[in-house]
Amino acid sequence: MRHILSKSTFLYGTQCPKRLYFNKFRRDLRVEISANQQAVFDRGTSVGQLARDLFPGGIDASPETPFEYQKSVIFTKELIDQGAKIIYEAAFQYQGVLAAVDILVKRNGKWKAYEVKSSTSVKEVNILDAALQYHVITKSGIELADIFIVHLNNEYVRKKELVIEELFFMDSVKDEAIEHQSFVKNKIAELKLIIESKKEPTIDIGSHCFDPYSCDFMHHCWKHVPEPSVFSISGLRSNKKFELYENGILRFEDLPADIVLNEYQSMQIESHLNGKTHIDKASVRNFLGEFSYPLYFMDFESFQPAVPLYIKSRPYQQIAFQYSLHYKKNK
Repeated sequence: MRHILSKSTFLYGTQCPKRLYFNKFRRDLRVEISANQQAVFDRGTSVGQLARDLFPGGIDASPETPFEYQKSVIFTKELIDQGAKIIYEAAFQYQGVLAAVDILVKRNGKWKAYEVKSSTSVKEVNILDAALQYHVITKSGIELADIFIVHLNNEYVRKKELVIEELFFMDSVKDEAIEHQSFVKNKIAELKLIIESKKEPTIDIGSHCFDPYSCDFMHHCWKHVPEPSVFSISGLRSNKKFELYENGILRFEDLPADIVLNEYQSMQIESHLNGKTHIDKASVRNFLGEFSYPLYFMDFESFQPAVPLYIKSRPYQQIAFQYSLHYKKNK
């Protein structure tokens, strides 16, 4: 039977039930994935593939397509029954909830799970991720001796060849996963009801739209927000912006006269309301007056590979790959 929830949709629903609903019933509203976002996904995939070298010789249980995970669940069980010791993308399903773990390893008769992340630390969302995996795997009859988040070591410096064991850290999160079990069970029940009801949850916009990740349905939920709005005020704290919004203050024209803003925020709002551009000519002159000729204008492009490609480089180190230098001799 096809699953009702997966690890990703569980996390969607935990962030915002409306995101889960849209993902299930209104995918037409989803914004197209940008090239930058796709690059992030691809990076995570490549890091996950590389981490397999920590436990070489495993069997890949990945499905041929994302729509064939039931085959992966069956194949995983067959591998375990046949005595496999290392399984990549091991898949389990319990009461309609699907979870796949990047690496499942059996050593000394005990199973351990390893979930790989391309980040350089363990985040709260990773703990929730692991908690759901722990729930589904253990309820499927596999006793987990431990569960780890595998992430990049940002202090690792590459020498001639990559040393995989030094590139990655493995942090046990079993205790945290167990602590979250009550939350996971209750949240699963809640999210199943949302899917079964087929009714869009009534939830307004809020900080959850960005936490832990920007929602891919934001453009739909935020379509009533004009441009500019209180969310456009430069440097204003996020909680203050939502406080204004929740009090019915959305446009610059709606701002109360006694609102406390700094000089630049006030300038921004006044410029918009008056339709006039503000240029501090004296400050511009003073700034330009500090330069002396000849002048050099340098521009460069860089990238930050998750896995260090060059000797003496670290994960996510900014590396320039092209530059231009423009020269102006005199006025």
